[in-house]
Amino acid sequence: MAKRAFSVVLGILAVAIVAGVVLLETNGYSELTSLIPDSHAFTISVNYSGPWKLSYQGYTTFGLGGANPTGANVTVTGSGVYSKSITLSGPHNNGLALCADAQKSDASNATLVLAVTGHVSGGKNETNLPNGSVFTCGNAQH
Repeated sequence: MAKRAFSVVLGILAVAIVAGVVLLETNGYSELTSLIPDSHAFTISVNYSGPWKLSYQGYTTFGLGGANPTGANVTVTGSGVYSKSITLSGPHNNGLALCADAQKSDASNATLVLAVTGHVSGGKNETNLPNGSVFTCGNAQH
């Protein structure tokens, strides 16, 4: 009987592993935690009539303290309107964030607008300072 019960437990464990889940015992109750990564799309945009430089980085937790989940560490230069969709993936129990910094490459007083939209929240920042820069993040926190 004990041998059969052990076989059943091993079978259930194998099914749980194949399904990509682990059953954890926490304070007397079970919690199901997925091992399958989450993916979330973000949109990053710059709106400025002059030349600009944009750098963006992905994180597995909201803000600069997290790890880079996908190698999303990019710098782009351009002028005018720019928009790009970026998908980040990471462990489901951490939030995902995309943070960006944009800098004007001229001494104009025109306004540069940087926006990052995320699954849960987004950020927007702007500057009209000559050679000014702005920073913002979008969030897919659970």
